[in-house]
Amino acid sequence: MEYADEPKDRVDELVKQLNSQHVASRCKAVRALGELGPKAATAVPALMDVLRNEDHKEVAYQVHVALGWIGKPALPELTKALTDPRPRVRQRAADALHGVGITIGHEAAPAVPGLIELLRDPQPNVRRSATSALAGIGPSAKEAVPALIALLKDADEELVGGALGALREIGPDAKEAVPKLIQLVRDGERKIRYQAVYALGGIGPEAKPAVRVIAQILEDEFKDVFLVERAARTVGAIGPAAKAAVPALSKLLQHSWANVRVAAAASLTNVDAGNQAALPVLINALGEEDYAVRRDAALTLGHVGAAAKTAIPALNRLLQDDNVEVREAAEQSLKKLQPNP
Repeated sequence: MEYADEPKDRVDELVKQLNSQHVASRCKAVRALGELGPKAATAVPALMDVLRNEDHKEVAYQVHVALGWIGKPALPELTKALTDPRPRVRQRAADALHGVGITIGHEAAPAVPGLIELLRDPQPNVRRSATSALAGIGPSAKEAVPALIALLKDADEELVGGALGALREIGPDAKEAVPKLIQLVRDGERKIRYQAVYALGGIGPEAKPAVRVIAQILEDEFKDVFLVERAARTVGAIGPAAKAAVPALSKLLQHSWANVRVAAAASLTNVDAGNQAALPVLINALGEEDYAVRRDAALTLGHVGAAAKTAIPALNRLLQDDNVEVREAAEQSLKKLQPNP
């Protein structure tokens, strides 16, 4: 079917397709409405009807994605749906609000009180979706911090992980959670420890009280390299307030795994700006086989500034890299390191 060029006419035609007997046609119409973004505002009532009543999982998934892309026009109806008596509707509304939060940021704040209520929902899946929605809204969900902290003692590991993700995205305003996060880093299961360390990184300098326990992870470098890498990045996010971790970071510059070396070097540039030991590690990493290592090293060199000018020849070579992310990282850093022509 060919759709008219005029947005309103196209929206009307797509809305009609939502009633198709064919799943593929319904999915196609929903995706097309989502791609129109706020221009599809008049389709929100019809999409909400699908969200409430659709039985096919793929169509329901596409609807919550589309409503997220439509953004602000969908916010009032989705917020109302958080109190629907049917658990699947509450969950789908929360899932859509995750996308709305990513699309419009602080403007999604009116949904936060309803999402806080969902954190106490009797259905585990609904509670998990509520944590995801709060993460999507980010810093403007700060009033949810006490309720999210309360979830950290739940026996549902997935729910705890969702709460940790939301606290991470809320950022510095989640500083109230730092004592509990430190406890989870010390005593939690592996996955929870990782997520707690990640959350502390999102909180940033306000997580200074956690430096000692994170430094202990860095010193235990051979037990879990993924946790060590994340801990190194968290120290960097805390910044100069984490100088107590500099000895452990410096030791990691000799680690056998390139990801850990680059994470430690990048963190040193944030924590101890005058430290020169990180620079050769970052330049050497530009030749690593793993594209993510090359990309991260290139980006970090741009942040280092004038002291990293010796990296310019190597960064120029990366402009011909096979990976687009590496090329873009090199170009971005070269703009910072080279004077304007």
